Amino acid sequence: MFKNMVNSGYFMYMAEAEGFDNLVNTRTASINAVIKDFKYIISSGKNPNDYIDEVFNRHNLTIDSLSPEELEKINNLY
Repeated sequence: MFKNMVNSGYFMYMAEAEGFDNLVNTRTASINAVIKDFKYIISSGKNPNDYIDEVFNRHNLTIDSLSPEELEKINNLY
């Protein structure tokens, strides 16, 4: 069953949707990973603004490289 999921692309879709950019090298996976990291930071009671550079660097992104739609997606987690 797992092999069928991998062969069908479902595994890749789920890895991307969950932000596992270490398994799937797509921009969407990286953005979802950034969102996941910020959600964790916020839930820990920390100020996400203190971690912007660290989080984006971890996922090989920069704020300047993001489209307005991508920035809005990230900002909507607040």
